[in-house]
Amino acid sequence: MDQSLFQQAIKIQNSTAIDIKKNEKDYAFTFIYPPSQVLYPLREGIFDNKEIKEANLYIHIPYCTGRCTYCYFGCYPLEKAPISREDYVNTMVKEIELVSSKYGKVRISSVHFGGGTPTTLSNAQFDSIFNAIRKNFDVADKLEITVESSPETLTEEKLECLVKNGVNRLNIGIQTLNNDLLKSINRRHSADKAIAGIRLAKKVGINNINVDLIYGLYGQTIEDWTSTLESIFNEEVQSISTYRLRIHPSGNLKQQIVSFDETKAIEMYITMLNMMKERGYYQCSSHKFAQKVEFAQKQIINKRGIGKDMLIPLGMSAYGYIEDILFWNARTMDEYVEKINSGRLPYSIGYELDKTEEMAKVCVLGIHNVGGIKLKKFRDKFDIDIMNVYGDLIKKLESNDLIEIDEESIKPSLLGMVFADEIATQFYSKNVKEKLGDRKYGIFFDEILK
Repeated sequence: MDQSLFQQAIKIQNSTAIDIKKNEKDYAFTFIYPPSQVLYPLREGIFDNKEIKEANLYIHIPYCTGRCTYCYFGCYPLEKAPISREDYVNTMVKEIELVSSKYGKVRISSVHFGGGTPTTLSNAQFDSIFNAIRKNFDVADKLEITVESSPETLTEEKLECLVKNGVNRLNIGIQTLNNDLLKSINRRHSADKAIAGIRLAKKVGINNINVDLIYGLYGQTIEDWTSTLESIFNEEVQSISTYRLRIHPSGNLKQQIVSFDETKAIEMYITMLNMMKERGYYQCSSHKFAQKVEFAQKQIINKRGIGKDMLIPLGMSAYGYIEDILFWNARTMDEYVEKINSGRLPYSIGYELDKTEEMAKVCVLGIHNVGGIKLKKFRDKFDIDIMNVYGDLIKKLESNDLIEIDEESIKPSLLGMVFADEIATQFYSKNVKEKLGDRKYGIFFDEILK
C-alpha cells in the first residue's frame, strides 16, 4: 500500500479545518443531483414544452432472486413481487410507446438495464423490450447496451439472447469471493458460480465485462479484499467497479455501524488503488476502473458531463433528466401500473433546476470522474467562469491537495479520489444544504423531507 497517500488521507479524515470527513453513519454514493431528500411531487404538465432529440435510456427491472442485506433499491424478491414479470414487461412496452408518442423517435445513444436483476427476465421478455425500443426510438450505430446481472441468473441461453439483441457490455454483481461473506449479505451465489459466470459471458462473445465488488463488509479483512481482487484480475475482465458499503438508515446492517472502522476502509481503498495500477487498470472515476479508456461505460460519462446528459427512464423507480428537470418514475408498482394504464407517463417526484442548481449538478457529478469538470464547457453552458461561482471552495480543495487544476479542467487528485463522494457534496447548493440540515448526502428515499 502507498503509505504516503494513506497518511495524507488519514490527515484529511482527522482534520477539523475542512469538512471532508468520512462518516459511516451518513454515507452514500453521489450518483444524482439534487439528492432524493429534497425532491417533491411534480406538477401535471411539467414536461409539456420539453424536447428530446438525443438521450440515454435507463431501464429498471425490479426483480431479484432474493434481497441482499445492504440493498435499498426499488426491487422485489421474485416470490414477493406484486405483479408478474410478464405483466411488468407488457406495461413497460406501453410506457415506451407513450414516450415515443410524446417526444417522437428520439435518438438513443446508450442503454442501461439496471435493477433489481434484469437477467431474471426470460428471453422472450428481453425480446419484447428490445423490439419496442427499436420500433419506437432511433437507435444509434455501435450503441453501448449494458445489462446488469447476478451469477445465479446467468445461463448460456440467456447470454446468447442478450448478444442477439445487441448487448455488448455485461455487468456482473459479484461483491466478494469469500463464501462466508456472500452468505452474510444474502447473496444467492458462490464464489465458483461467480467465476463461472464471467467465463460463460466470455464464451458467448461478450468482450466488455464489468464486475461489481464491495469493500467494508462486516467481518471483511484486508486479506479477503486483496484475494477477491487478485482472483478477478486473473479473469482479465475489462472493467471493475468497487463500492464501499452503504448502510441504509432503516436497514438491517446496524452491526456494521458499531464495528465500522473508517481507517480500515481507507486502507482497503488505497490498497485497491495500488493493485489496479499494478495490473494496468485505468481509473475512470473514484470507484470505476478499466483496462482501456474505451471500456469505461459511456452512459456514466454522458450523464455526468455537459452535453449528451439527457436520460429517459423506463420502469418503476427509474430516474431521468430531461432538460432542466430531474425526476423519478413512480416508486411503487401500483402507482406505476395505474399511470401507464391510464395513458400517462409515470413520473412522480423530482426537481426543477434553475441555473444555480444546474451548475451544482455539473460539479457534483463531474468532480467524481477522473476527467473532472470541463472548464470551457462550463463557461459555454452557463456564461460564467467557474471561479466566479465556486472560487472559495475550489481554492480550499486545492490547498488541501484534493483537486488538480489546469487550463482544461478541475479534477480530483489521487488523494481527492479517496474522498470523492465527500468532495461532491461540497458543491451542493445553499438551498439544498439548508433543506438537508445535518444530513450530508440525502440519497435515501425513506427519509425524503416533507
